[in-house]
Amino acid sequence: MMSRRKITKKFAREYAKAGKVEKGRLLDELVHATGWTRDHARRAILAANARKGTARQQTRKPRPRKYSYDALVVLQEVWRLAPVRAAVGEASRRGHGRYFGTARPVPGAGQGAIPSESRSAR
Repeated sequence: MMSRRKITKKFAREYAKAGKVEKGRLLDELVHATGWTRDHARRAILAANARKGTARQQTRKPRPRKYSYDALVVLQEVWRLAPVRAAVGEASRRGHGRYFGTARPVPGAGQGAIPSESRSAR
């Protein structure tokens, strides 16, 4: 048996040229051959028609940068110096999502410039 990708590509060529009644018949045949639902088969045919070449030849457009390089340098410094961290475990147990935890001070963070004798006096 041919792979689903090859079958879909074959049907896609015919589907592009067919009229409405013929398209319905082609969908029925593809559903019978692959075991997909009609809706999925229709989407697969349209995607196969849009695709040029094999799947390995398809290239994705890279994501645009969220921050400029200068902003990223500043943010990294802020994150390095920030004396708090998100309580991820506690927040997820409460159902608040993974990244929306309450902030807690990190022990010893932000105290690098204070001499050790003044730290012990606190």
